[in-house]
Amino acid sequence: MTDQVTDLKLSTKKSLHRPLVIDVDGVTYTSKPIVKSVFDKMADLQELGEAGDKDAPYEQIKLIFGVPKKILYDLDMRDISVISALVTDTLLKSENYRTETEKKTDGPGEKSSV
Repeated sequence: MTDQVTDLKLSTKKSLHRPLVIDVDGVTYTSKPIVKSVFDKMADLQELGEAGDKDAPYEQIKLIFGVPKKILYDLDMRDISVISALVTDTLLKSENYRTETEKKTDGPGEKSSV
């Protein structure tokens, strides 16, 4: 445990995590922080989607990025699937979008739980 960062300066105003950015027709949308209420709603939408609710992926993207559903409905369904997978894989469980600060909190040979 020597040489590990033990002090993290956290803020309710700015996350250590980098946001995910998507561009639709030249308009940029940035993901909002995944706070408890957003995470809970995402989990609910995930369950609805798995139960067959065809609107759940659109609602999830709208929740995270604020993209109006009218715009989402005009996108190719395959693009919606890619964005949905990106949200789940990148924002919630991927190592790819961890910030440099997060990576520095890892000890030798171990991955952060963040």
